[in-house]
Amino acid sequence: MQTVSLIGAGALAREFAANLGVLNGEWTIKSVLGRSPERLDAFCQDFHCEGFTDFEAFIETAGDVVIELAGKPAAQRYAVDVLKTGRRWVSVSIGAYVDEAFRQEVIEAARDHRTEVHLPHGAIGGLDYLLTSSLYKTTPTVAIETRKGLKGLQGAPGMEGLEVDPTRETVVFEGSVQDAVAAFPKNINVAAAASLASDNPNITVRIICSPDAKNNGHRITLDNGLWSGSMQFASLPDPANPKTSISTAWSVLALLKNLSSPLRFF
Repeated sequence: MQTVSLIGAGALAREFAANLGVLNGEWTIKSVLGRSPERLDAFCQDFHCEGFTDFEAFIETAGDVVIELAGKPAAQRYAVDVLKTGRRWVSVSIGAYVDEAFRQEVIEAARDHRTEVHLPHGAIGGLDYLLTSSLYKTTPTVAIETRKGLKGLQGAPGMEGLEVDPTRETVVFEGSVQDAVAAFPKNINVAAAASLASDNPNITVRIICSPDAKNNGHRITLDNGLWSGSMQFASLPDPANPKTSISTAWSVLALLKNLSSPLRFF
């Protein structure tokens, strides 16, 4: 049995922990790091693990794999320090790695300490296809369109000052992945994933606010001159956090299954 430690005790962490049983006892939660003592205590009681509010105490006894489920600031704050202990690092906040300087620091830390960084696919799929396309001699042309309800976008910096018609779809953003991550830091990990997997910092991102949307939807198109593809995904938003798709936590479960299995899918 292998052990994991979690950073974050919110909606994503709960969805992950509540469904860990699908891995048939191959993995168990050892500990969790959180900011709110009340939320942390409740999580630990529900999932029978040890809780910490102090990182140094947490990392001293952390599991084989540390999983970040707490957002971009947590990824930026803890990634390198976790890797320096030799533990594997799983991070759902892929938007953090669009920053080239930070990404290179993380890569160097993993190499220096002979460990690995894993970025789960989250609310989309096809990262293997995007990676394959990036190896061809021409940089692939990639575009991603995301469609979410108003609740899933409210509070984002990119929504400030925008008037959204509650009766019709509104394009609230169109531009680069770097600007998308800055404007919608909790909503656009999928665009960051597509950009990093395709090794293309110049993908086009379009975000649509759809008042009737029941799902968080994403459509990715790709063309590298030799082959092309179109992929479409939809997932129910997490009721406890509409900015996040339920499938994100499940993508981490799938990643752990891949890590522990002799038969791996790419």
